[in-house]
Amino acid sequence: MYNGDMIKRILALIVLLVFAGFVAVTSWPALFLPSLDFIFESGRFSDDPDVTQYRQAVVKIDVVFQDTQGGPAARLSVGRKSGTGFNIHPDGRIITNHHVIADATGITVSFPNGPTYPAKTWRSKPELDLAVVELEAAGLPAISPDWGRKPFIDETVTVIGSPLGLESIVARGTVASYVRLESILVPVFEVDATIHQGNSGSPVISSDGRVVGVIFGSIRYDQAEGVKTRGLALSLDEAADFIRGKDDH
Repeated sequence: MYNGDMIKRILALIVLLVFAGFVAVTSWPALFLPSLDFIFESGRFSDDPDVTQYRQAVVKIDVVFQDTQGGPAARLSVGRKSGTGFNIHPDGRIITNHHVIADATGITVSFPNGPTYPAKTWRSKPELDLAVVELEAAGLPAISPDWGRKPFIDETVTVIGSPLGLESIVARGTVASYVRLESILVPVFEVDATIHQGNSGSPVISSDGRVVGVIFGSIRYDQAEGVKTRGLALSLDEAADFIRGKDDH
């Protein structure tokens, strides 16, 4: 038999646990929902026929590589990673970032709701953090690049990629500014849109439906209202010859 004090303690513990659970549940929206805003924003474009068409050319890239962490004497192990890319040719010419496919021993490319293709060849330009993966296929969905110009400041652009492990997430924003980075040889531009880890290799699409850049990273700004993140993108016209296969060095 429990005495009165024991019963009171058990009841107090139950009340405490219920209260703690209530706090956890009611605090969840405040802690996590703001980070999900980009998903709701993406959903706004689900009925846009242009966006639906663009999405068909945005692919998932799966990479197998030799993991040599631990130094030269360490045993080699197989590593796996994935990223985003986009197709610009019906025969399969995928643009992505160098860091997405770095050290690859094998690459596969998956189209939305479609088949998966092994890469035939691939090549990188590390100084631009750019890579091209060639497939052996035909009739693939593709999106045309705009070789002739850089995007202009305040231009509205659309970014489609796989942030945080999700697929075909759409973000829309504007070109904010051009900046220079020590790690990239040419000026790059900032995209004022919701960009997360996993957006590397995403196309930056102009309002006329052509690719003007490729996301390779992000930059954070501490502001009075909180931390703001912008995407960093390379303009495709900076690497037109390399992408077309005329500059392989």
